[in-house]
Amino acid sequence: MMLDPAATRSDAVIDGEIDRKKQMKDEWVREMRGWLMVLAVLAASVTYQAGLNPPGGFWQDSNDEHTAGYPILADKALRRYVIFYIFNSMAFVNSIIIIVLLMKVTFFYGEVRLNVLRTWLLLDLVWLIGAYVAATTRETVSSVIAVVLQVVIFPIVAYDVWCRERSTEKFPMEQRGDVESRSNRQRPS
Repeated sequence: MMLDPAATRSDAVIDGEIDRKKQMKDEWVREMRGWLMVLAVLAASVTYQAGLNPPGGFWQDSNDEHTAGYPILADKALRRYVIFYIFNSMAFVNSIIIIVLLMKVTFFYGEVRLNVLRTWLLLDLVWLIGAYVAATTRETVSSVIAVVLQVVIFPIVAYDVWCRERSTEKFPMEQRGDVESRSNRQRPS
């Protein structure tokens, strides 16, 4: 009952596979970090611009009813403006936090840190959607529709990010099929 020497795996082969998997994981982490940085910078840019030029713009002149340079939305719909301002400010600050965290290369490694980053990204999404809803809806019906869509869609996104069962291989690059399966060993005759 001797196994074929070609069918047995040596320590060098196993070590080589481990090294290759580690390299693929590192490559995946670098790529994911780059994409997250792009999204965080985009979110920061959008919220910064929205803060400088709020929906409805600013009054151009002063009179008894309003003051030049004051946001029009604040005079027309104060509650909507306050909601927009809070959500937009939170999205901006959250985006800056994500950017700072991603700038530190070592922060991205590790399961706990990756979960912290995921949480910040989901919060950023909540703040961005909230600012969008407050800025774009004028009537109660459209506000309710937008909020209902957020309540329905956000849990789906959160589930996908947090809870969805991944395949047995954590990193998509490992699914290339170029790793020899242990079940391919030859059986003794």
